[in-house]
Amino acid sequence: EEKQSELAARAAEVLSALLDKQLEAACRRAERVHGATLAAKEAQALELSDRIPKAEAAAASAYQAIAKESVPKLLRTQLAPALAAGELALRQRLARLDAQARKAAADEILVDAKDRLTERIQPKAVAVLKQTPVDLWARLAKGRASALLNATRELKADLEALRVEGAPLEAAVRELDVASRNAIVSAARGEALHVQEKMRRKFESLFKFDEHNLPRVWQRSDDVNAECQAAQDAATKVLDLLAEAPADGRHPAVMLVDEATRVGLLQNLILEARTQYLGAKQAQDALVARPKAPVWMMAVLGLVVAREVLNWMPSFLVPSFAVQALSVVAFGVVALVLLAKAVGPRMVLGAIGLVSPGAARHAERVLQMAGVAPAAQAEAAPAVPLRRPGPTATSASKVVARRGAKAGAAAKDIPPPSGMDFTD
Repeated sequence: EEKQSELAARAAEVLSALLDKQLEAACRRAERVHGATLAAKEAQALELSDRIPKAEAAAASAYQAIAKESVPKLLRTQLAPALAAGELALRQRLARLDAQARKAAADEILVDAKDRLTERIQPKAVAVLKQTPVDLWARLAKGRASALLNATRELKADLEALRVEGAPLEAAVRELDVASRNAIVSAARGEALHVQEKMRRKFESLFKFDEHNLPRVWQRSDDVNAECQAAQDAATKVLDLLAEAPADGRHPAVMLVDEATRVGLLQNLILEARTQYLGAKQAQDALVARPKAPVWMMAVLGLVVAREVLNWMPSFLVPSFAVQALSVVAFGVVALVLLAKAVGPRMVLGAIGLVSPGAARHAERVLQMAGVAPAAQAEAAPAVPLRRPGPTATSASKVVARRGAKAGAAAKDIPPPSGMDFTD
């Protein structure tokens, strides 16, 4: 009996080293079964949280099958500590494999979330960037915040199902935030490559086309300078918007167009604006004002037409002297206007006033209607000639005195003129 105990102890000592190798092989076998179970096609339809327990059960079963065959029944009591150590090592290995599987799944979920968020943000961002509104970056920030909020909510739900909590979860949320910002910056970089074309279109849309998007027809009343400056300012604003992505929260500003490129773009804009401006000025200068017949000409034409009509009428209806009177009036008006245009209204009115002040006043009204004598001048200049002593005014004074005597005392009260001076 003593010899039997001694032999059993020696056998246990010898078999312990062999058992460690057998258990190591069992653990490796369990790890392979664990990985195969997780990657099985029939298990892909299940969630990872459901696949892990099945993989652990399959790995434990494979380990126990090898461990039982490795230990004789007579020595199980002596080898119990080795078996316990092997089971502990197996649990640690399986826990490490589970953590790796969860991390791989979390990384895959995070990558998928980034891709989906980018797909949500970029098309809308590109649409806004193509329009280039004044509040461009405010709109982009608002859209990014809305998309990021929904994506973060979905990501947290998926990661919490994998038991990802604490710092790893916060790190994943930060990565998603960075991905949303990168999506905006990437879209802006793509549009910044075409900023010169955008500036040209913006300038032409305001300068070459009207509010109905039709080619502008320049009129004499249009202020070409103001229109060109406004269009140039709007095109420069497009460059300012796409030159830099401003800071957004924790994200710093990003330069999209360097300074050298910016200077070149502004110079090209100035050249383009100068060309368009010169073309618009030439088109405006080429406009010919439509001539308008003056009122006096229309009146004379009416008198001539009336005279011709009266000539065709029987003499017993319209006396001949009426026709001759109309002819005289028409000829007189034409002669008066032409003479006033040739020598000046002041000279003509002064000469008429030497003969008849009343006729001078009527002639002055005719010239006002014809647009030859201004109203202010007519009001300031009475129709009486300036009486000035001297040899050149003697005959005029006699004529005025004779007509004043015939007209009565009213002629003596005529005020002296203030606007007619024949000494010029």
